Amino acid sequence: MADRALFNNRLFELLNNYDYVLFNYDVNDFCKVRGELTFEFLLRRDDVSGLLIGLKQVESIRNIKVSSNFRFSQVLVMFNDNTSLRMVFLHKFMNKTLTYMDEEAVLERRVLAESGYYLPCIEHQFENVVLHDYLNNGGLKEKYYNYFKEFHVMVQDDLLEFFNKKYGTDFKTLYSLTDFRESERAQIEKHLKALPLNRFVKKVNIRWHNFIGSMRQARMI
Repeated sequence: MADRALFNNRLFELLNNYDYVLFNYDVNDFCKVRGELTFEFLLRRDDVSGLLIGLKQVESIRNIKVSSNFRFSQVLVMFNDNTSLRMVFLHKFMNKTLTYMDEEAVLERRVLAESGYYLPCIEHQFENVVLHDYLNNGGLKEKYYNYFKEFHVMVQDDLLEFFNKKYGTDFKTLYSLTDFRESERAQIEKHLKALPLNRFVKKVNIRWHNFIGSMRQARMI
């Protein structure tokens, strides 16, 4: 297997040149991880190319493949020993056409963990996983429930209060988040659709559909 410790050190050394956050919250030491793991980050799209140019200098890397759009970039790193590693760099917090978090706000409030990695602040960690899972019609995943369950009960209560107040939801306990309820999803979506950015996108979409409709009518006359 390729020297992952060397690769990991170089990866995070390069990442420190940019604003980033790591989404693998529960990993304190990547060198001790067994089995397949996908690195997940928030990183501006314009910063990905510079990061990968630096990574290509690592001797154990044979090739790097990238597929990218405005929402995220997927990277496959292939090593000389025929092993590989996947990385996902998120650029926008979106579900279909709905923006559900401000990426710049997340980067601005990032925190440096004891592990040496930059993570989202605890409120953004919580907000991100709840929104992601609920907007995809599922309750909070078990691995995230177990992660937040390790925090003191007062921290759990503060996170629930923060989320309920912001989104108008009524989650009583951390465990209640694991039980998907359509009514709560609808309330979350209602709040998000009222945000200025989503109202603007909706207005653009309506104008675009009206334009296409008028063009079709013009061809029919």
